[in-house]
Amino acid sequence: MPHRVTAETLRLIEVCGRVFVAVAMVGFGVQHFVYRGFLAGVELLPERLPGHTVWADLTGAVLIVCGVLIAIDKRSRLAAIILANLFFLSELFRRLPGIGAIVQDLSKRTVVFETLSLGAGCLILAAMLPDGESQTPGAHSGPSPNSIAASQTAAIVGRIFLAVSVAVFGWTHLLIPKFIAYLIPAWMPARLFLAYFTAVAFIAAAIAIATKIAIRPAANLLGLMFFLWVVTLHAPRVAAALHNPDEWNSLFMCLAMSGICFVLAASFDPARQESHSAVESGPAHTVALRLIRPAPANAPRVFANRPQVEQATQIGDKKRDSA
Repeated sequence: MPHRVTAETLRLIEVCGRVFVAVAMVGFGVQHFVYRGFLAGVELLPERLPGHTVWADLTGAVLIVCGVLIAIDKRSRLAAIILANLFFLSELFRRLPGIGAIVQDLSKRTVVFETLSLGAGCLILAAMLPDGESQTPGAHSGPSPNSIAASQTAAIVGRIFLAVSVAVFGWTHLLIPKFIAYLIPAWMPARLFLAYFTAVAFIAAAIAIATKIAIRPAANLLGLMFFLWVVTLHAPRVAAALHNPDEWNSLFMCLAMSGICFVLAASFDPARQESHSAVESGPAHTVALRLIRPAPANAPRVFANRPQVEQATQIGDKKRDSA
């Protein structure tokens, strides 16, 4: 019974994480249409590009469609892969050319690693979702070996990128603790202490994610921290400034990070790991079964018993003697 409760809890965490990510993606997409342009962290092409609004609307449509697919769990793996590529292309085309200025600018650096963490989270989500489209009639059940290898690679890359991003968030909090304390609601006590505590929590979580030491509780606690920020910090700020896109953007970013952390925690379910191991051994096991399967009932019997073998040997000897 305890194992069953744990499995149900992990499933709930996975669903909550997936829904949080989906809602954030839809929110980002809607903002593209409401504010008629790109948003910091999810812009793909240069702002001066001809047809800027058209490209912004296209990006928004992709975000909304992929978010809905992830929410309803239909072709959600493909949707997560598309989103991961979208965020990584944003890093490549929008951020990399100005990397020198970004290193010196704390706010721009934060946006870079926010975008990187979104792409990493989508990779982690894609890695743990079933690859239902890979099945072919007559093939063995379960994903192909290539699909398994790709999922494992995506999970590792996503986890490392996420760990690096979380570590940078912690480092940034240490650089500007007074500003972070200013953002914390006034009704909370010891705000400067909470700013330093958050920085240490970020760095500790990054180490756990990178090393996989206590990764599940670390990811769950980090996801809970982000969700508490959504409720206590960003939701009130949005309510006070409903037409401020930056406040909405911060809320959706925090919600997405919460979901990503919950998804990461659920992906380290021991039962899931055992299932993946069983799937990996599936193809070889299937081949072995095909090699030892019995012959059909109507197949000709070849040397079915010892007398037939001896008779065939005697006939062969007589032919050689006569030759």
